[in-house]
Amino acid sequence: MSSAAVARGTAVVGEIGDRWTRRYAATMMNTFGTPQRVLVRGEGCYVWDADGNRYLDLLAGIAVNALGHAHPLLVSAVTAQLATLGHVSNFFATAPQIALAERELERLEEGTETNLEAAVGRSTLAVERLQAQLDATQITSPIAGKVTSVSCYEGREVNAYSPVFVVADEAEIEVTAEPMSTQLQRLAEGMEAAIILSAYPGKELPAEIIQLPYPYGGGGGATVEEADKLTHISFDPQDLDLKPGDLVKVIVTIEQREDVLWLPPAAIRTFAGRKFVEVDEDGTRKRVDVVLGIESAERVEIREGLQEGQTVVGQ
Repeated sequence: MSSAAVARGTAVVGEIGDRWTRRYAATMMNTFGTPQRVLVRGEGCYVWDADGNRYLDLLAGIAVNALGHAHPLLVSAVTAQLATLGHVSNFFATAPQIALAERELERLEEGTETNLEAAVGRSTLAVERLQAQLDATQITSPIAGKVTSVSCYEGREVNAYSPVFVVADEAEIEVTAEPMSTQLQRLAEGMEAAIILSAYPGKELPAEIIQLPYPYGGGGGATVEEADKLTHISFDPQDLDLKPGDLVKVIVTIEQREDVLWLPPAAIRTFAGRKFVEVDEDGTRKRVDVVLGIESAERVEIREGLQEGQTVVGQ
């Protein structure tokens, strides 16, 4: 297969070339599209089309040796071979084939060419550099486990020292949380806790705070990227079917009193620093100042201001 590039100026397909093109379209499969030119002869590095236009052949062909056209030595060698023996199947051998193989083997036994050695060295160095770049882009987990969270995606920037993957060791399950600083100030490692799993509502499991982040506990590391900002809580999963990523509610008892008056937080009103509640006395609402004690998300201790049995009106 041969194609060409225009050597000088621009030539158009003439009447003869057009006839050949139409004959091509009528008989050939349109694998490569309509041919740009129909070439009829060549000499050296030039070719001529059916209309007599000359081109400089810069393409030669696909998967061929670019030996030019009608070179006397090439024509002589091919003619002599065709006059002796044409194409031979790979099940057989020919004398020129064996002679050429022996010649190439002798060249290899004489030693490797310097240019070839240099090319191999450059290629080896390029491969080593690419491998180093590939190794530098790989993220390796220090433990074997299952990836439970991914926070980086192709094309998105990632901040230095920020987690990009979370790998969980399913053999050892624990709860991790990120309490606010005001909550961390009231926690300590070794405190007892309780967890309620979303998959098992009403099922409460005993737990223990085993690690708090620095400076509230022993969490941290020698470098910034090693710092652990999570609170770790251990518990006994018993025989429950738990999976990494399951949501839980953590309850830590900071302070506890028995036999106290309490109200839900929604019943406590605040105005100008004053804490009070509205008490219903025979159909009349009366504001009563109260002194609060222990406070949680669900209950507030009333230390002074109310008595058991009084009716408090919520907001």
